[in-house]
Amino acid sequence: MESKTIEVLVPVARASVLEKPLAERPSSLAGLRIGLLDNRKPNAALLLESVVAELGVDSSDLEWGHKTAAQPAPSEVMGRLEKCDAVVLAMAD
Repeated sequence: MESKTIEVLVPVARASVLEKPLAERPSSLAGLRIGLLDNRKPNAALLLESVVAELGVDSSDLEWGHKTAAQPAPSEVMGRLEKCDAVVLAMAD
């Protein structure tokens, strides 16, 4: 009986991780504009409200944006968030 060789192909690429340094952190949030992006998943707004309470920032220093979970944020929302000093994105279920 003739033996046959079976070649098994594994379609998985080697994992590569590109390390990047963390963004510089301000020593204080006083006077900074903070953006909040809610992806409208259940509890995302609740999570962001909790973050705001923890940060202790004035509501006048906040810029809220909303997007749908499966789509990128609209240009208008991104334009407003780009003017912020920091942005928090909530992805909660």
